Amino acid sequence: MRIVQLILLFFYFSPLTFAQEDTSKNEDPNIELEALYDQFDKEEDTKAQVEQEEKQKQRATISKDEIGTLAELKILSPFEDIAVIQRRFMPKTKRFEFSGALGNSLNNAFFNNWGIIGRATYYLTEKHGLEFQFFWLNSNERDVTESLRNDQKVQTRSLVVPENYKGLSYKYVPVYGKIALFNKRIIPFDLYVAAGGGLTNTGLEEEEATLYLGTGQQFYLTKSLAFRWDFALNMYQADILEDKTGTNSLSKGTKAQTDLFLAIGASFYWPGATYR
Repeated sequence: MRIVQLILLFFYFSPLTFAQEDTSKNEDPNIELEALYDQFDKEEDTKAQVEQEEKQKQRATISKDEIGTLAELKILSPFEDIAVIQRRFMPKTKRFEFSGALGNSLNNAFFNNWGIIGRATYYLTEKHGLEFQFFWLNSNERDVTESLRNDQKVQTRSLVVPENYKGLSYKYVPVYGKIALFNKRIIPFDLYVAAGGGLTNTGLEEEEATLYLGTGQQFYLTKSLAFRWDFALNMYQADILEDKTGTNSLSKGTKAQTDLFLAIGASFYWPGATYR
């Protein structure tokens, strides 16, 4: 009887034993790999914490005079801290700027007004300056003007032809920055606006009081040389010759005139920069 009981117990526990063995064999092999990942992450977290504590200790050793300077860069870690280095734009305070450019009128439908535009500027500060301008212009009739005179018998003497302009303006430089040229070079630039007045000499040898508005951009190649483009808008009341109705005589009249110029050129700065 005892032998029978032993045999029954053997058959009862044997399936449980084999089931446990099968379960252990069917366990996911990635469990061990995940455990390794967890261990690695824990080690990395510990390492990062140690490095952070070390940086805090190094910051504590920096003097107050060195805070915010290049001395602090040695303790920065990539993608963890950001260091801002102040821009170094073109120094202009108490310097002269002499520029020359080729310009052309954009809004004169009857004449091609092109010529040389010269400027001389003295900068009181980085943003404020006084500028003298001189425009020497050469005027050629467009085809439409010649057609009106020869084919349509329309008198063109009432058209305004600017020959030169000279004036003085206040120059303000509110915008400055830097651009990357083909990822090869960093070029500082600024954007200015100007307002002033002067005299425009027209084809009738009259000098007309003129309101001058200007804007433009300068790209600094060195601390003494810059490439520039400029827009200039001259507005004035010009004297013109008008035909009297029913007669062959001429009389003087006035006409509101607006000249818009685009100029491209270069600037030279003097004296050399002794600061920055």
